[in-house]
Amino acid sequence: MRWLLPLLLALLPLVAAQEVQIKAKRLEADQKRMVTKFLGGVLFRQGRDVIRADTAYIYFNKAKKPVKFVVVGNVRFELFRKGKHYKGSAKELIYYPLKKEYLLRGNVHITQYPDERKIIAHKVILDLRSGNLRVEGSEEKPVELIFKIETP
Repeated sequence: MRWLLPLLLALLPLVAAQEVQIKAKRLEADQKRMVTKFLGGVLFRQGRDVIRADTAYIYFNKAKKPVKFVVVGNVRFELFRKGKHYKGSAKELIYYPLKKEYLLRGNVHITQYPDERKIIAHKVILDLRSGNLRVEGSEEKPVELIFKIETP
């Protein structure tokens, strides 16, 4: 249990002064590999942001700071950044806290509100610092963008 306190302390500075809450049915920590695994009904909550999945891994550096979050299995998310609200799903979501970048892979569906723009793709990279989005399709399925055009 001595790994629990450093884990919780390491997660707190992810975003200045915002608490990170993680819930799961089971937690396994491997100090040698510097990874913590959450299993079953995983729920990440930070401010208004919510990520749900079957399994999650948090990788740490030698200073016990989180460097990568990998979330897999029935991934659903709701994120709020720079006046934009993103809601969606994917097979896998990876978050790099130092770069403030999300990578989503596998049957990615994202709706951006309030504009209700929809993206369906194989791979999406969301840069939270700039607000930029990069979307890639696959050989079998190209990128699909759905949006509304208001007419006067």
